[in-house]
Amino acid sequence: MWAILKRNRTYRYLWLGMTTSRAGDILFDLAILFTAYQQYHSARVIAGIVVAQALPWMLLSPASGFIADRRNRKAILIGMDILRAVFVVLLAFHQSLVIMYAVCFVLETASTTYSSARSAVMPELVGSDLPEAVSVSQVTLQWLNVLTPFISGVLLVAIGLRWPFLLDAATFLISAALTWPIAIPTVTPLCAGLDLSDARDGHDSWYAGVQFLLTHSWPLFLVLFALGYYFSNSLLNIMTVVIVGETITASPLLYAIIVGAQAVGTYLAALAIQKILHCSREQRTKIILAGGAIGGMALLFLPFAAGTFILMFIAWLIYGAGEGGREISSNASFAAAIPQKMRGRVYGVANGLLNISPLLAAVLSSTIGSTAQWRDIYYVDGAILIIMSGLAWCWIKTFGYRSMYFEEDTTSLTI
Repeated sequence: MWAILKRNRTYRYLWLGMTTSRAGDILFDLAILFTAYQQYHSARVIAGIVVAQALPWMLLSPASGFIADRRNRKAILIGMDILRAVFVVLLAFHQSLVIMYAVCFVLETASTTYSSARSAVMPELVGSDLPEAVSVSQVTLQWLNVLTPFISGVLLVAIGLRWPFLLDAATFLISAALTWPIAIPTVTPLCAGLDLSDARDGHDSWYAGVQFLLTHSWPLFLVLFALGYYFSNSLLNIMTVVIVGETITASPLLYAIIVGAQAVGTYLAALAIQKILHCSREQRTKIILAGGAIGGMALLFLPFAAGTFILMFIAWLIYGAGEGGREISSNASFAAAIPQKMRGRVYGVANGLLNISPLLAAVLSSTIGSTAQWRDIYYVDGAILIIMSGLAWCWIKTFGYRSMYFEEDTTSLTI
């Protein structure tokens, strides 16, 4: 699998840039949350940062794809890296609340455009090596998610909360430098003669995706199930830094280790599921439901773990394992439940719904002040995931597995 890095020089540059940039992103996310907590000791402030990071992905993703299809993609990749580097440097020297929110919003706005452009150029640059390139990218991201939080925690303790922002800016500049020698094909602008009916087509496509979900219970359930998990994930990210700071110690290293435990759990679940990648849809459904139940039980355990480092680590590890099992199997089952001609529209609607989760979590967290209220939220969120798993199991027992999938899927699909 890794041989592509040796034989494909273009992908090697892309991979190095992606790896460097992603490591910087994880470092930034930890640094900004802990900086906000140390200065303001407020869940509302942290919730505001989450909102500032989520809004661009929710509102501007369609526009970023439009830009990536109609402008010089190499210029976009390099320009967005430089723009992000400039704003991160600003945050290293000015850490007022307004600056934090503005920088987070600009960074994520640039990231939406960068992500669309990078996704668009990948197939053109690697050609027939695309499956191998995607596999290498996914494995690399998994390892970054596992290792980088721990390394970031050590850096935050060793060099303070200003230098991580400068390091993140350096990663963007390195990514831009690695992109420079890549020969990326230019895109012929499509603006000339653009049919204004495209807007109507886009509206109709969105409506068709919504209509499909509302009339097909199993795909809708998977989206709602994922929405519950995304919501709990966002809520955990907002409050964990507060709980760690108030009940254990205000140490970025301990916070990073606890957060990294979730990535470790997800990675271990992914390794286990790889052994049954070609399982039947019935087995995949069981994994989804088990993942939901495991995640729910971890959330129920978290209120008792708050204040004890090792227990919080275990709770996050278990939650990550449940999330890994649910997400990997859910993705395959979701695809199997949708006819090929409808997948693009349904996925578009589903992704838009999932991006609502961070906003809902931020609104809720901004109204919560005491630890007792946080405990109640964990109980409710955990109970929701367990109940949804139970309801899905009752559905299976009543109507059977076939009722969950699109009629054309007459065989046991594989991932």
